[in-house]
Amino acid sequence: TWWFKALMVLIFGFVFYLVIRYRFNSIERQRRILAEKVAVRTREVELEKEKVESANQVKSDFLAKMSHEIRTPMNGVIGMTDLLRRTSMTDQQRRFVDNIQISGKNLLNLINDILDFSRIESGKMDLESAPLDIRQMTEEVLEILAYGAFNKDLELLYHVDPEIRGPVIG
Repeated sequence: TWWFKALMVLIFGFVFYLVIRYRFNSIERQRRILAEKVAVRTREVELEKEKVESANQVKSDFLAKMSHEIRTPMNGVIGMTDLLRRTSMTDQQRRFVDNIQISGKNLLNLINDILDFSRIESGKMDLESAPLDIRQMTEEVLEILAYGAFNKDLELLYHVDPEIRGPVIG
């Protein structure tokens, strides 16, 4: 009969409503749980970020102080070798003094590079291209290493591609 059909439609509609309502409530509960997890994880990430930034600042401060502490005596060594070069010496002594001065300058450049790297990391410095004489740099490095190689009966050789003429940009 028609009233039975109407009752079945109402019951089916009510059951459908309850299922939909239950599903929406379930989704809402999941959304709240996920939102809370995201909030907790976000707070954890922010704390970790603060720790990393603090550690990076400590590292930068340390590098700045240490580079200053090392640069000052290194400049003294370079200055003294420059004065020593102005005195009379044998050729062998002059080569030794030249090696000391080259090594000192290279160490000073290394210290400056470490400090520059720290500045680059913190976004306080931009990189630039500059001309480099590969042949001269290689010869200076080998000159520094020559004494140790000689003592170990090693022969140091190098080859720079003939296509490389003059300075390169690096």
